[in-house]
Order: sequence, then C-alpha cells, then structure tokens
Amino acid sequence: MSEHNSNMDNEDNGQQNNNNNNNNNNNNENNMNNSSNVTNRGGNANSHGRLEVRFLVCSRDAGAIIGKKGSNIQTLRQK
Repeated sequence: MSEHNSNMDNEDNGQQNNNNNNNNNNNNENNMNNSSNVTNRGGNANSHGRLEVRFLVCSRDAGAIIGKKGSNIQTLRQK
C-alpha cells in the first residue's frame, strides 16, 4: 500500500514541476516582450556628442560587466 502511495506522490510532484516550468516559460516570454517595448526617456546626447546609457543588471552580474578596477568600463569609454 505504501508503495502505491509513494508512486502517486511522485506523479503529483511531476505534475507540479510541469506546471512550474510552464509558468516560468510564460514569465520569460512576458519579460522578453516587455523588454522590446522600452521607451525613450530623453536619450539626448550631451554637449560632447556622447549618449549616456544606463543598464539595470543583477548585482551578481555587475562585477563581470564592470571588470577589475572598472577596466571594462574604461575600455568602452575610450572606444
């Protein structure tokens, strides 16, 4: 009897996992759709003809983007 119950529990868990995966996929699609609808909030070039750009990133990814002692940022500014 307990073996039958454990099989039913496993099936229920499998269904929950499928539902969670479907929800995650839907959220990812919504995020992608929202990111394509970015509005221009000024975007005027400053007096030197340069455009200021700002990004929202997760803090765990920020270090890789900035680089050691800001080296990646400095390289981008020089280009």
